[in-house]
Amino acid sequence: MNKKMAILFFLFIFVTILYLAHFVFYDFLIRFFSIDSFYLKRVIIVAMILMPILFVTAMISIYFNGSIFTRTLYFITGLWHGVLVNFLVVIFASWFFVGVLKILKTSPSSLTFLVIGLVGVVVAIALSVYGVYNVFDIKVREVSFAPRNLPELWRGKKAIHISDVHLGSILRDGYMQKIVKKIDKIKPDIIFITGDLFDSIDGSVEYFHESLKSLGAPQGVFFVTGNHETYLGLEKMNKTLEGTNITILDNNLVEIDGLQIIGLAYPERMAKKNIVEDLNKIDNFDPQKINILLYHEPRFIEKIKKTGVDLMLAGHTHKGQMWPFNFITESIFKGYDYGFFKEGSFNLNVSSGIGVWGPTMRTSGKNEVVVINFK
Repeated sequence: MNKKMAILFFLFIFVTILYLAHFVFYDFLIRFFSIDSFYLKRVIIVAMILMPILFVTAMISIYFNGSIFTRTLYFITGLWHGVLVNFLVVIFASWFFVGVLKILKTSPSSLTFLVIGLVGVVVAIALSVYGVYNVFDIKVREVSFAPRNLPELWRGKKAIHISDVHLGSILRDGYMQKIVKKIDKIKPDIIFITGDLFDSIDGSVEYFHESLKSLGAPQGVFFVTGNHETYLGLEKMNKTLEGTNITILDNNLVEIDGLQIIGLAYPERMAKKNIVEDLNKIDNFDPQKINILLYHEPRFIEKIKKTGVDLMLAGHTHKGQMWPFNFITESIFKGYDYGFFKEGSFNLNVSSGIGVWGPTMRTSGKNEVVVINFK
């Protein structure tokens, strides 16, 4: 399957899922609120048909034209689909409750359906409001990195790990400035960014240049690409980061005061990557020295443990972003979808990210800055 066919197939599956979700929501409204008006049903059907179309249209058009209209359309339709996810959770719970009543041989009346439906609406809206608030409520999580032979010059120092900022049409310059202020208060010695700094939805990211210039640390800022940089276009990314304090690690390493920092780039679209092989090909990689590996996804963990990597930093998972998708990411990444893991001499930190993709909403996990204390 070539790239064009793969993209079309993905869009077909994506849109199909969206329409199935809207059908479930439509059925919930009709059944629980006893809607029998011909015209009201048609209005709801038209809205259900339009929302997925408008969402996909906004996602595509905003890449070519980031006007206030396309940005607003993307925000509204994206937000609606976040609300829809919360409604699906509520709808499942509502039908479960109805099922329990039937098992208890209590036939639910239309009033019972209405009360359950109203409670469901309130819960879904409350979840959605919390989810939007959660996006902008950035938390700080602290972890400790204490390898046996850490160079003395690094003892007592702090590193920042951020991932999945998704700067673009929704999370704009002001959000990046908020992140910079948060980091400046921590006063880190070094900063690591593990991909998806930019959102591929927005085709123009040059306006982030100034805010990114203010991101800095005494020992540097190091960045590896994520999947969204490859979708966006590496030339656009390079142009935006040119002249900032951010060093792009593209399958290479730098050594600072005895600490090796290794960065592996995310593969181009549809390309396969074996990061263990790529790691072993890097010039001057010495597994006897303390090292930190930056890669966007928490994959190949069991193999990486055998390479001599001391600390791996990753993101990508968003911890599902919307509950209950966190259970899916936990399954896909075999339990390594979020958190700090210490297994022998190997350490791994997977960030839930500090941004969002799609709906400007997060009901699973927190947007976070991770502080790594060297001990």
